[in-house]
Amino acid sequence: MNSIWNGFRQFYRGLPLLGQARIWPLVVVPGLLSLAYVPVLLFVGWTFLGAAAAYVTDHWLPGALDVGVVRWLVLAILWVAALYLGFNLYRSIVMILYSPVLGTMSVRTEQAGFPDRFCPEPKVSLFESAVRGTSVSLLSLSLELASLVLCWMLLLIPVIGGLLMLVLLPLSQMFLAGQGFLDPALERRGFGVVGSFRFAWRHRGRAVGMGAGFVLLTFVPVIGWILGPPLGVIAGTLSVGDLLPSEKKPDNLGEIAP
Repeated sequence: MNSIWNGFRQFYRGLPLLGQARIWPLVVVPGLLSLAYVPVLLFVGWTFLGAAAAYVTDHWLPGALDVGVVRWLVLAILWVAALYLGFNLYRSIVMILYSPVLGTMSVRTEQAGFPDRFCPEPKVSLFESAVRGTSVSLLSLSLELASLVLCWMLLLIPVIGGLLMLVLLPLSQMFLAGQGFLDPALERRGFGVVGSFRFAWRHRGRAVGMGAGFVLLTFVPVIGWILGPPLGVIAGTLSVGDLLPSEKKPDNLGEIAP
């Protein structure tokens, strides 16, 4: 529990760094784009869920149940499922929008959060960093979908399956969110994608704590949606700085002190 709390509190530890680390300019455009996620999700639901509900009622239910109340009930269930799925996928999709600036966010955070340490510069170009961030987000998105399906399959087990789903589903989603926030700082330290996931698993309590902080922020309309991803990257960078401290910044900048 202590490691989960350490991950959770990184969000509030990192809040002042939004200004100190000059991250605000990097947040504006991706933040505005992330605001479009909810209207797009609602538009897709409005466009397709009515037809989906009609198809389910006409082809999957007995004719005796083809009445107005049942159609409305099926439509309501589909809306709940779509909104739940959209909420769970929000972090991965929005992080793809932030992928071009994740490395810069992480560097500025580490320079402001650990001013007495040597901060490793990115070893890849901006384009390569964007590709890495997008790849990690897509992999995380695939794992989120897989965990969602597997957890829903637990409902086939009476009673115990439902209880396991209630525990494992949020934990898996929060862990994957936390791993994505750790990755930019790990990339600068030479971690590959697999190594990044292994590191997150070794420190899974902290990863889950950061994911919990992000989920709570997303419950705050507009402000939480804009601040959630950059604060997550700040929290992940601070965590990596705690767990994998860089060398102390030397007095003579021409060489690294032993």
